[in-house]
Amino acid sequence: MTEPTNLEDCRSTASHSSPGEQAAPEIRRYRRWQHRRREANQTRAGKPRMDREVEDILEFVRTWAPYGGAPEEEIFVRFGMSPSRFKEKLCEILDHIERKIGEQP
Repeated sequence: MTEPTNLEDCRSTASHSSPGEQAAPEIRRYRRWQHRRREANQTRAGKPRMDREVEDILEFVRTWAPYGGAPEEEIFVRFGMSPSRFKEKLCEILDHIERKIGEQP
């Protein structure tokens, strides 16, 4: 195969696009993804995010509240803590939620 002698021959004989042209769609896709992530993070910034344990504890308390609270065995089996530690943890959660509500404009 002979080497191309001018720029037009180089363009016409190229079997694939340049690395810059190949990367362009990937770069655009990455920038769109970055933009969507940034918007999602800004949207979530205004909402307090609770971790799974906090959600589980609050749901557990709501479920057992009409019955005067959960039995000690149920607390230990579900969360692996004594009733006194469970009460401490619940107070910490409620204090945290109360502070978050107080900080909102």
